[in-house]
Amino acid sequence: TRLEVSRRMVTIMCTDIKGFTSISERLRPRDLLYMLMRYFSVMMRVVELYGGIVLEILGDGLIVFWNAPDTVEDHPGKACAVE
Repeated sequence: TRLEVSRRMVTIMCTDIKGFTSISERLRPRDLLYMLMRYFSVMMRVVELYGGIVLEILGDGLIVFWNAPDTVEDHPGKACAVE
């Protein structure tokens, strides 16, 4: 198998939950885990709806990209549309 590499413009988005440290200090561990699982589930569905790929989950954040490995038309616009 040969790895193919090509140059292309991609759009990258990094997210995190505003105020996560203070939120995590107020919640019980079980409630915090539930909140994170719900957040990640919703965000991953939304990202995929707009043609993005979740590359990594880091703590309370996501690293997402568009236009790789598959071509995504208007990838900057789709990244900005994620609410």
